[in-house]
Amino acid sequence: MLAYTARSRLSHRACITTESSAGTLSKAKRLIHECWSNHSICTKFALHPLRSAPLPTRLIDCSNPSRPRIVQMGPDAKGVYVTLSYVWGGPQSHRTCRANLASYIDGINPIGLPQTIRDAIYVTHVLGFRLLWIDSLCIVQDWPEDLQRELGRMRYIYRHAFLTIDAAGAASVNDGFLHDKAFLTQCGVQLSHPRLGTQSRAWCLQETLMSCRSLVFTTSTVQFWCRTGSQNVDDVYSLDHTDLMLQDRPSLPDIVLKPTLQSRGHPIKRLDVYYAWRRMLTYYTDRILSHSADKLVACAGLAEDFGRILGSEYLAGLWRKSLLYDLLWRVSYISPGHINPCRPSPYRAPSWSWASVDGCVSWDQSHLSGFVTTEPLADVIECSVTLQDKKLPFGRVTDGSLFLRASLLPCEFLRPIARCCREGWTQNGQQRKIGYGVAL
Repeated sequence: MLAYTARSRLSHRACITTESSAGTLSKAKRLIHECWSNHSICTKFALHPLRSAPLPTRLIDCSNPSRPRIVQMGPDAKGVYVTLSYVWGGPQSHRTCRANLASYIDGINPIGLPQTIRDAIYVTHVLGFRLLWIDSLCIVQDWPEDLQRELGRMRYIYRHAFLTIDAAGAASVNDGFLHDKAFLTQCGVQLSHPRLGTQSRAWCLQETLMSCRSLVFTTSTVQFWCRTGSQNVDDVYSLDHTDLMLQDRPSLPDIVLKPTLQSRGHPIKRLDVYYAWRRMLTYYTDRILSHSADKLVACAGLAEDFGRILGSEYLAGLWRKSLLYDLLWRVSYISPGHINPCRPSPYRAPSWSWASVDGCVSWDQSHLSGFVTTEPLADVIECSVTLQDKKLPFGRVTDGSLFLRASLLPCEFLRPIARCCREGWTQNGQQRKIGYGVAL
């Protein structure tokens, strides 16, 4: 059983203090095999039988970790491969470019690779896999056509992979993720580090959600996650913030993960799909983007998959069929990711879109039931966006407009106490009315 209680993991047993030990990875290997052999849920949502998944254009051959090399796959090549999810954290001097591609095919000197990539090659080899996909090495970074083609396939690359190695505890590619560490103190649970690594990055969310199973290296534990459940590989309890985030990680609806269910008559509960979309956006907007302009781009692949199920036009992060309810997003003044909400410059999205702000957004999901049962108080007269590239309907926008017809209602504007105190708008610790307006 994969779901362990906190009490069962709170023990003063001897802990394995290095994830690179043969014992730790041997236990992980057994869990991976158990998942593939015995988990009916995971087997049900596998897109392909074992060894028949389509292979990416390029992969890293890890059969000799002291001399890894890039191998180019044919268009119809099939097999088993592993992916790496990690944070770049700066320029990638080791990246594949047109000038070094031929030499990388002959072999790569590991000394020239950053620690996270070296660790991933080692783990892939010890777990018994040969092929590994890493974006900085398997995409030719100075070849625009290759970049565009491969980046467009990334979510499928992670979805078809047998396993994702998640360097959740590494803040950059240079940090590595195989470290000696004590998981428990003698007197009890050890509280650890703030959230970092892949769990803090917006681009990494689709990698997490699309992976069918993951081996997650946090700052204090190694965890195995699959569609059936999750477990600390070493059966130790941790209150590392990254670990807590993993316990509540979002998941995609079955119909999104396996589109063939739709053609087989699998019932589509669209309210559940809308709910999952909004919950996913709350996780997504709580994460960090190195480039603010990527707000819509970094979730475009997920949006396309949801759009295929919802059958609705995408309008800068909102869906036309549920537009009035999608407009009810709100921003936390201080999000768990410590992002202060603001509207960035230059222009990124129309003001009515959640993509126009930096900060964690959420919806009151109780409104969702009204999507079917409640008569709306407004009508959408017109809503449109101008795409930067018409071939990318889920990508960047350069303009947007929205016209509604509705009755005017009195509205009181309130400021949260944390904001009001700084600006002198609070009396006796209570929120104070500061004006009137109208709301639709």
